[in-house]
Amino acid sequence: MKSNFLKAGILVVILVIPALVFIFLKLFGKNNFDLPYYFPVINERDEVKIVKGDTVFNQAPAFQLVSQNGDTLNSEELKGKIFVTSFFFSRCGTICPPVNTNLSRVQENFKHEDLLKLVSITVDPAHDSSEVLRRTVRSTEL
Repeated sequence: MKSNFLKAGILVVILVIPALVFIFLKLFGKNNFDLPYYFPVINERDEVKIVKGDTVFNQAPAFQLVSQNGDTLNSEELKGKIFVTSFFFSRCGTICPPVNTNLSRVQENFKHEDLLKLVSITVDPAHDSSEVLRRTVRSTEL
């Protein structure tokens, strides 16, 4: 009989305490890691805003980047184009090399298409200087 109470007590502890912790965090916790979203713009009537028959989407803010050759690229140069963006860092030894290789293949297949641009952005600008990026580009071309 005592064994049954012990088992029931352990079961309650295993099931109820995590549920109480979850409820406490849900009610009193604050998420500090909200990401921006780029969904359609909503008008004052909570409807998707449409201009000239097309949905209006939120847009990324203006930016300026430095290429592996030291050239600058800004958001104005990509205006009106479709651009596919990938994020990487040169010291990544797992998924980044295959992704960059496959993106190079995509770029080769669409090199004559003026409306499509591929942009790869480093997430480690402190380490990934133009020279490091130039070496990285050469190694993926081999």
